[in-house]
Amino acid sequence: MLEVLGGGLLLVGLVYAEKQGWVDVEKADFIVMMGMATGVGVSLYFFLKQLPILFL
Repeated sequence: MLEVLGGGLLLVGLVYAEKQGWVDVEKADFIVMMGMATGVGVSLYFFLKQLPILFL
């Protein structure tokens, strides 16, 4: 739960920094895309790792 809140705060902070002009739009898009891809990859890895444990 704490990780989800931390990730949400990071994204809100990134949007705020983008609106203020502190961060380039392309850099912000890259960070968001990499974060989403990492989240999907870790979730898939965790699911595949738990699959044998659940069914054995």
